Amino acid sequence: MDDLPELEDLASKYTNNPLPDNFVEAAVIESHDDVIAFGVLRSHYEGLLYVTGRDRDIVASLKMLINQALIDARGCQNIDSIYIYAQDENFAKVLQRQFGFRRVSGIPMILDL
Repeated sequence: MDDLPELEDLASKYTNNPLPDNFVEAAVIESHDDVIAFGVLRSHYEGLLYVTGRDRDIVASLKMLINQALIDARGCQNIDSIYIYAQDENFAKVLQRQFGFRRVSGIPMILDL
């Protein structure tokens, strides 16, 4: 991709997130031979976890579910992250503390197709 240095520069000016290594499609918008916009379409894999029981059982179940998700994700192409949208602050803290998930910036949004 000839425009890669220019795209990386554009991305660094407007976000703390580097360009993704893996994506499905990309588009570059130019005006007068200058890149003015760049977008990528990434595969987005979201973890949906349904657990119940005592705290100890929940953590043990989460470990098994998340380990399996990691195995499954690493076996697929174009996956470089797993998103989980926690509905509960305490659950989010468990995901961070026990499994290394981190908070992301921005406002989560979705467009159904």
